[in-house]
Amino acid sequence: MMIAGLLFSYDLLGYGMMALSTFFIGLTIKPKNKKDKWLKYLMMIHFKYAGESDK
Repeated sequence: MMIAGLLFSYDLLGYGMMALSTFFIGLTIKPKNKKDKWLKYLMMIHFKYAGESDK
């Protein structure tokens, strides 16, 4: 049972790192058209809702 908790913790850590990386990618995007602007905001919104999935 203890190993399952450890693996679950690693899984949550990995998901958190992916959410953090999409947020920073969203900050670096310089939108040139409407599609780029949508992509930027979707990446930044993903960070906010990624942390709420475990509540």
